Amino acid sequence: MFSSSDFNELANQAIAERRWSEARELLESALAGMPAGWEAVQEHATSLQMAFWDQEEFLAYVGNRGSKNEKSILWTVPSYSKTWWLLSIVKSEDDEFNNAMLCLEKGLEIEPDHPGCGSKKGSY
Repeated sequence: MFSSSDFNELANQAIAERRWSEARELLESALAGMPAGWEAVQEHATSLQMAFWDQEEFLAYVGNRGSKNEKSILWTVPSYSKTWWLLSIVKSEDDEFNNAMLCLEKGLEIEPDHPGCGSKKGSY
């Protein structure tokens, strides 16, 4: 089993190196272990735990909205919507465009307001 903090990064590296089957196995395994009811944002008494896709997204959110929150903003991993997005890239490379679209739909189901899956959907 993979650490929750590394499977998206490992898959991203495999994709960059065109190791498609390795990326597919990694992502499908991670998604099989996705906790039921996973949410990108979890609100607690003193903090918001949010699954950002990368540091740029985290810094943009904190810079734009952080001062408006009375709660601390904590970056948590993994982002399963990103996992679905990455799997869509692999499916697209395998010429499985319908499955790539389904992956993006799954990503949007769990994080409907994230622009990554919506933008990628428009490119297919």
